[in-house]
Amino acid sequence: KARLEGLTARGRIRRFTIETDVDVEGEVKAITLIELQGRMSRKVTRTLPRMPEISTVYSTNGKWDLVLEIKTDSLVAFDRVLREIRDVPGVLNSETSLLLAHVGD
Repeated sequence: KARLEGLTARGRIRRFTIETDVDVEGEVKAITLIELQGRMSRKVTRTLPRMPEISTVYSTNGKWDLVLEIKTDSLVAFDRVLREIRDVPGVLNSETSLLLAHVGD
């Protein structure tokens, strides 16, 4: 503690920061809404959770059938994952929103 205080007092350390998994710099996070073809829904719901970039799959009601949480380390990887999702037989339509910044406490 004394060493850190000395480095701070001499200006060698100018600031401290905490990085959490909520706002990891460089990580791409998104929510994707999926519309399914009815008779293919079981196959889709077995296939999507196996993709390592898809952290969570929720079933839902309304226009969209599934909500996916996606995490990748780059936009290039994110683009690849979206193409893979859209190529899954039984996925009829999708809409994706990138998560930009956490708001609130």
